[in-house]
Amino acid sequence: MTFPYPVHHVPGAQALEKRAQLQQENGGFAVILGSEETLEFLEENAEFHEESTDDLIRQALEIDALQWFADQQAEMDADAEEWADDAANDEFDDESESDPDSENEAENESEPLEWPDSPDKAQGEIISHQDILTGDFLDTVILASIPAQENWQIPCYLKLGGWNACPPPAEMAAICKFWQERHGTQIVCATADVLEMQVARPPQTKEEALELAQQQYLFCNDIVDQGVGDVESLAKTLLYSPVWYFWWD
Repeated sequence: MTFPYPVHHVPGAQALEKRAQLQQENGGFAVILGSEETLEFLEENAEFHEESTDDLIRQALEIDALQWFADQQAEMDADAEEWADDAANDEFDDESESDPDSENEAENESEPLEWPDSPDKAQGEIISHQDILTGDFLDTVILASIPAQENWQIPCYLKLGGWNACPPPAEMAAICKFWQERHGTQIVCATADVLEMQVARPPQTKEEALELAQQQYLFCNDIVDQGVGDVESLAKTLLYSPVWYFWWD
């Protein structure tokens, strides 16, 4: 299938400015998709979701976000218990085997993250229009004009998600709706494996940040398991932060 929405090719350095311009001129929502590779991925991924955009939006409206988080937590707890039982039943001699990683653990540990003590020290900026390794702006990025009535509906229009541990479109949209209502989130970027949001009402206390971090971990395990390492460290990046970042392997 061909991509069903208007696309715009712009220099990476102008991506955020062009996004704001498109939304003001055309209505709806403009989303930074990244490269041509992302466009091809979204076209291919959409073929696996037979539901129409309207059907996906209806499904999203039927999902209770808090219950979804509870179900994900229960599933995660059950998996952890099963893994613990398997490990206990494994027959090997721990004492006879050395763990080379543990010997250098102290050397390899990065500096622990600190809680920001004021909003001006919060972490986070939109980066999907930049080279992740160098930080340089990409030569060209693609923006798409999405005719959604609400920003949280974007995953339904793009039929985003449903690969590996990434939630399928309706579930992703339901969680985005929950966070839009609670925190004023707006999806800005949706690449092949990254979702970035601007946040109007980020957490203002450590308790709020820890609650949100657990929700984000259930939504996107990889930002902890292959990222900051634990939920508390994620919470430290979320306190006061005007940007949220999700990445699925």
